[in-house]
Amino acid sequence: MVKRRSIIFMLMVGLMLAAAVVMAFPKAASANILDASVNWYGQAYEGSDPFYAGRNVLAYSENGTATVNFSYLNDTGSDIKAKPFIQFDWEANAGRYYGSEVSIANMQAATLSIQFTVPTAAEVGLVEHGYYIGVEYQQ
Repeated sequence: MVKRRSIIFMLMVGLMLAAAVVMAFPKAASANILDASVNWYGQAYEGSDPFYAGRNVLAYSENGTATVNFSYLNDTGSDIKAKPFIQFDWEANAGRYYGSEVSIANMQAATLSIQFTVPTAAEVGLVEHGYYIGVEYQQ
């Protein structure tokens, strides 16, 4: 009976030590783009397009200016300097565009903006393009 209690005691001590180690590391910082807040501006056409099987599209003129705005909530636990970006599915580096860096206080939301020159169809093709909006930040 003594051995069994010793083993259980050692297991409990081990679990408590493991929990203490896990709790010693801070949780990953986070901040959130508020999805419903993403708005595009500068498009030459918005609506159904038979070329793309009748799906709704936002179309931009080649070498025109596109702007995307979105709301961003800083819930990292501290004030940050945020730099928004948008990454398109064409060429890893050539498809990334940055907005201006903005300071955002903890638990505050800010509207971030990215403006870029639309590439030509010859550069990226006449296909629907996917994108990812993100924010790089420093605390």
